[in-house]
Amino acid sequence: MSHRKKILFLINPISGKKRCPNLEHLIHANLVSDKFEIHIQKTEYAGHAKKIAATSVENGFDIVAACGGDGTINEIASSLVHTETALAIIPLGSGNGLARHLGISLNISKTLKNLNDAQMQFMDIGKINDAYFLSIAGIGYDAEVAYRFNAGTGRGFLPYLKSCIIEYFKFKPITCYLNNEQKDLVFMTFANASQWGFNVKVAPKASVKDGLLEVCCCKKVSFLQLIPFGIQLLSGKIDRSKRVEMLKVEAATVKRTDGKPLRFHIDGDALEPVDSVRVEVLKSALRVWG
Repeated sequence: MSHRKKILFLINPISGKKRCPNLEHLIHANLVSDKFEIHIQKTEYAGHAKKIAATSVENGFDIVAACGGDGTINEIASSLVHTETALAIIPLGSGNGLARHLGISLNISKTLKNLNDAQMQFMDIGKINDAYFLSIAGIGYDAEVAYRFNAGTGRGFLPYLKSCIIEYFKFKPITCYLNNEQKDLVFMTFANASQWGFNVKVAPKASVKDGLLEVCCCKKVSFLQLIPFGIQLLSGKIDRSKRVEMLKVEAATVKRTDGKPLRFHIDGDALEPVDSVRVEVLKSALRVWG
């Protein structure tokens, strides 16, 4: 018999109960026991997934399957960077940006079944200051949306859209230095993968395998321009907008020209404001089972 891969399914019970209440049953029903030695554990608090994933690396697990949203996936992947342990994704979140970018089915049974014949691959990840991001990091408007959305109780597309609309009317453009070049912007998004989530593609041409980050610099969109801009964004054509400048970088430094702290987010989770951010891509830094 060939070597059975040791796999840990790490479940965020908050998203798990809502999206897939019978997940543990489906895991055993869809995985081939000759191929996998299955372990299952649930997270109990914020940051727990990161600790468990780090322990899994020490204990020689081949794969850690992140069962949750982009935040849970980020936590787990952060402990797997530059290790022999691969990440698998079971998408149970609201936006599921990385899963959608990678073409992972939101049908959980199908995704589990696909693990049986998956292959080891490598993907780039982003780093912003001391934090890793798999899909997106951003400053400006999308960071403010992340702060509002994270602070609210609702999940799903409608609460997210509500946060977007409220912040549109509240947010004032900022001026930043990007590698010493001045940019007037509403948001600046660093994209390893293509989307914020919900298939809203902020960097349609982004790739997790090209060794580069796409930078989307967006200027203020007037109320009259909002509908055509929204159509471009939702149809994956934001890069054609005259309000947007797309750049490719391996690394960048950003700070506000007025010296005020920058709010930023990683994979939709808002972090504490900082004086400046240093962003870089780590090429092929993460193993992925998929």
